[in-house]
Amino acid sequence: MCKHRRCYALFALFITILFLSGCGEEARIEEQLNRAEKQAKISIDRLRTSLEQGQVRNGIILKNYSDFVANNFSQYKDLAVQLGQDASPNGPLFTNIKRRLDDAVKYPEVFNNWQERYQELKSLSEASSVAVFSDALSDPVNVLADMSDGQLPRVNAVSKSAEQAQGIDSRQVGQQLVGNPSYGSWRSNSSGRSFWEWYGMYSMFSNFMPSRRYHYDSWSSRRGYSYYNDVGRSSFTSPRQNKSQVAVDKKAKFQARKSGRSYTSPYSKQRSGASGLSKGSRSLNTKSYASRYSGSKNSNLSNYSKKSNSSSTSGNRSSYGSSSRSSYSQRSRGLSLGK
Repeated sequence: MCKHRRCYALFALFITILFLSGCGEEARIEEQLNRAEKQAKISIDRLRTSLEQGQVRNGIILKNYSDFVANNFSQYKDLAVQLGQDASPNGPLFTNIKRRLDDAVKYPEVFNNWQERYQELKSLSEASSVAVFSDALSDPVNVLADMSDGQLPRVNAVSKSAEQAQGIDSRQVGQQLVGNPSYGSWRSNSSGRSFWEWYGMYSMFSNFMPSRRYHYDSWSSRRGYSYYNDVGRSSFTSPRQNKSQVAVDKKAKFQARKSGRSYTSPYSKQRSGASGLSKGSRSLNTKSYASRYSGSKNSNLSNYSKKSNSSSTSGNRSSYGSSSRSSYSQRSRGLSLGK
């Protein structure tokens, strides 16, 4: 009997140790998430202040370019003013970052596990770094530079003439913003072909494009360099947005193969052209994006994730939408398109 009691006591002790170990692990995870959330909030608040006070380098250039184009090219006036909004917290680039933070903080149930939510918070800290955000503003700056008919130089990128010498068709106004979910999204026409649809006032770009519309299958192989598509996509894309990008690319690839055509993913290789980027941007590598979300199979961590999700209020709804719970799992393949 004593022997059985000793065995029972040892078993009970073992179970207790496992329980305490699990509780300790959950506490450490919670601490990591809280730290990442706090850092993201601090970084975004700092960026907001810098934008409001005109302390973001490319934000200053963007405002000056916006004023120049609006005053000298009447046909572009409304678009130029709209693009200038990105130099403030009211612009779509900052607004998208703020919306993603709200979702990561308020709606943890949209993430498959804690690592995915943690990585989103880390990505938001990256994107809201003043230096990195300034680099991201090079895209709208360069759109305005192209609108100026060569009077304003591009920044952090090769010139328009150098790009054309590489065989890139740079006639399309606004090309640097195509693919960036802050400015538009890919839609399907009646035949199932994907085309780029601009948001709001950005739809005016269509008035100044020779072909009137960007189609995904042709754009994917002929796009020029942009900061978003070639450097910052991993940090400036939400889980829901990434899921949509993956779906569009898969459909385009399927349709091409079905028709016997070759297909080149827009992200199969990085376009050359970036120059003068900050250290923060140089450390971003879209090719390593997939590895960020691997290694999340640990059962204890998965169990924690399930408990964390189940504890959320069932009535909560985020801007990700109810169909997006699996979006972050897709994100692990998001920047490996075309490989």
